[in-house]
Amino acid sequence: MIDLFKARLAAIEGGELPAEAAYDSKIVARRGRLVSFVGVFDASLLQRFAIRCARHVLPLFERCYPEDDRPRRSVKVTERYLEGKATGDELAVAWRAARAAAADAARRAERIWQDRVPLAMLHAQQRRGES
Repeated sequence: MIDLFKARLAAIEGGELPAEAAYDSKIVARRGRLVSFVGVFDASLLQRFAIRCARHVLPLFERCYPEDDRPRRSVKVTERYLEGKATGDELAVAWRAARAAAADAARRAERIWQDRVPLAMLHAQQRRGES
């Protein structure tokens, strides 16, 4: 296991990029040259990255569950916590709320899937001439 909290971040100059090297904002190179070390990968950096990821997918969640603001509120509390403006207790409450929202969404998706699978099987049987 890599200890992410002690890893150094480096700027790398790439070369020999294969044709399939660019994936959205990611670049893959066969070779690279270390230019400089730019910082240390610490808990704060990981937390900020997690917040950016959450903010990126919030619109998807909110499109499906517009009445559920628990994830957005949790992200805001996490940001406030990182700024020193929220307590650990507030963060714990926000974390539980976000987990509950995710669990509720998973249960709803499972119910939809369970309702549709038998119907899809019935249609497939009817197309094959089975009853």
